[in-house]
Amino acid sequence: MKTKKLEKKTVVAVVAIVALVVVCAIMIIVPRFTESENDLYAYIDFNGEIVREINLTKASDEEFEIRALADHVVKFQIEDHKIRFLESECPDKICVHTGWLSRENDIAACLPNRVTLFVTSKQ
Repeated sequence: MKTKKLEKKTVVAVVAIVALVVVCAIMIIVPRFTESENDLYAYIDFNGEIVREINLTKASDEEFEIRALADHVVKFQIEDHKIRFLESECPDKICVHTGWLSRENDIAACLPNRVTLFVTSKQ
């Protein structure tokens, strides 16, 4: 009898764990594929201050730059309602290799130049 009770508890525990994993996966995956009713905005933060706000939903394709630390140039590109670091005067270029940002909560940063790019919806 103890074996059947143990087996039942094990099955219940496994089912509960699997259900929890499935629910967590759905909570992570579903928001990525649902469209936001609000416009998406890209914000460029330099040294803790927002230096540019761009409505990505309505933005035209363009390239632009900002001056960062030690007068370093950081270039950005907007194309098809996406934005990315195009070029940066930094040693490792992680910001450039991050690629396109186009969904809510996407973020990229150039830490040596203290520049952060993030996308969010404005409510």
